[in-house]
Amino acid sequence: NVVVVEDDALVVAGMATLLQELGAAVRYFNTAEEALLYAAVAHADYYIVDYALSGELNGLDFLHAVQHKRIIPLRAVVITGETSSYFIRSAENSPWPVLHKPVNYVKLASALS
Repeated sequence: NVVVVEDDALVVAGMATLLQELGAAVRYFNTAEEALLYAAVAHADYYIVDYALSGELNGLDFLHAVQHKRIIPLRAVVITGETSSYFIRSAENSPWPVLHKPVNYVKLASALS
């Protein structure tokens, strides 16, 4: 079970197709707020989130919110096109790997394992 939080429809379509071909059940959301309303959000096996989302919360905020609902650590990756110094500082201490767009799917699979 994979939760994808991404507001770019083309990225979601490509990622969902790839993950489904690998046998994953994919649930995707456009915003962190929308994903947090999903009752089973804390029960996914993997999380793939974009950093810059169209809602109030960014991808790291979302992952921290979900982590607070779980005992075991999340298996997650943050994908982004962001290269600002603010982002670099905020992601510096992240427990989740960060991959830059365009995403190399081999690196994505490796980051989640």
